[in-house]
Amino acid sequence: MYINKLIKKQVMLILATVVLVGTLAVTTSFAVFEETKSNATDQKMTIGNLDVTYTGGSAISITDINPMTDSTALSKTNNIYTFTIKNTGTVPYNFKVKVINNPSYTSNLLPHQYIRYSLNNGTASTLGSGQADYELTSGVIEAGATNTYNLRLWVADASTYSLPNSVLGQEIHLKISVEGKAGSGWLPSNFKDRILALNEVKTPITTPGAAVSTETEALLASAEDDNGTSYYFRGAVTNNYVEFANKCWRIVRVGGDGSVKLILHNDNTTGAANPCDSANNNASAAFARYSGTTDTSAFNLSYNDNAYVGFKYGAEGSSTYDATHANTNNSTILTNLETWYTNNLKTYESVIDDNVWCNDKTNVTDTSYNPWGYSNVNGLGYAKNVTYYSATQRLVSTSGSAGGTGPSLKCNGELSKINSKVGLITADELAYAGYAYNISNTTTYLQENATDTDAYWWSLSPGDFGDCHGILCFIGVWSVYGRDGIFSRGVVHNAVYVRPSISLKSTTNVTGEGTSSTPYIISM
Repeated sequence: MYINKLIKKQVMLILATVVLVGTLAVTTSFAVFEETKSNATDQKMTIGNLDVTYTGGSAISITDINPMTDSTALSKTNNIYTFTIKNTGTVPYNFKVKVINNPSYTSNLLPHQYIRYSLNNGTASTLGSGQADYELTSGVIEAGATNTYNLRLWVADASTYSLPNSVLGQEIHLKISVEGKAGSGWLPSNFKDRILALNEVKTPITTPGAAVSTETEALLASAEDDNGTSYYFRGAVTNNYVEFANKCWRIVRVGGDGSVKLILHNDNTTGAANPCDSANNNASAAFARYSGTTDTSAFNLSYNDNAYVGFKYGAEGSSTYDATHANTNNSTILTNLETWYTNNLKTYESVIDDNVWCNDKTNVTDTSYNPWGYSNVNGLGYAKNVTYYSATQRLVSTSGSAGGTGPSLKCNGELSKINSKVGLITADELAYAGYAYNISNTTTYLQENATDTDAYWWSLSPGDFGDCHGILCFIGVWSVYGRDGIFSRGVVHNAVYVRPSISLKSTTNVTGEGTSSTPYIISM
């Protein structure tokens, strides 16, 4: 498939006619296929096809190709051709769409820096410099899926891009190439797509929330969040390391919107060149030094009201649930997290998502649910009313054992949604990662660098407001005891360790393969 364009010398620099040359069926397999190897013994696996379909028949003509400004080109409708890529096989494919030179033409060619394009009405870009091949897009396409693309091509306007007289009469001969391959022979640059290319999505061996991950369990699984299908890591995973902002992180999950949630693995206070290398591990490296060497914090310093289960909270002493849990005041730990963010990540925030953090403050109104045997349970969720919160019901059975109704990645009500650049992972995410209530687990990936003898560390999720004894009330937020991986609740006013989490934008590109020696590295 060729796009042939001729620049004609006139009073103005004009590109007259663009025609797709060649005979092309409306639905034609156009991929470059390669046999892939599933292991070192060169065992072949069956692969499917990628069909490329063009709208408008077997040839494409773009009639208005005069040099023009980006704004003019993006407003036109007669400079677009549409194509789809469909995976007709039975396995996912990595794919690339590239603009390459037609090898039949080697001279009198317009340099690519004067050729502009836009894909799917995105930002206008240049096809690169010189005459090198140029990748338009890449990713992973699931079996049976279809991707649709709208591509604009035009020549840069002479005044903005200073087209020299030497380009008069030069020609454009380009080939649009679609390549597909099963496996990881080459990898997409988009973060989500690269993760999916390197990991098969599997069903967990153990039941999240009801049992801890097994010693050999190390996989990527899926669950639904508010934005679609999310992919989470579970168990003893060794390929979810990320080097970013001179620190090492672990991938918790890919959101349904394509964002990638990370949790701190090594704060790298020593400035090591590769903070993900196992040589830099220690028992408390995963905790954030937000003020000098201080890496512990209360969740909230106050504790005698249901309000203080909140990452953000309302007014103490309120007589309504909504007033108690309004997102108006920062918790103690959010304030400390924001300090750490400002000191460490502010200069990198172009790729950090302003994420919705699910601080599930919904109250369990079923007063028969009482796994910890409190007296006077009414579940009202305000003042000093004894209340269980929904994460607890999802993770703890009525008898007080691990189980409950099962974890969820969906936010539960508007008061549970908090926008922030930095946060903590939820109790539900911890359950998906491999923890279960009151059961030891030392093998999940989150245990590495977080095993200090005294290392409790906070999650985002409220647990309960329990019985009060005099002026002292028990108010709990879900946490992990690092030494043996016990998953339970910590008392909000106790100072325990701070382990930040961030989400990277869906547009983030990376290199690397996610191991500690070759971690994913963010392309800035």
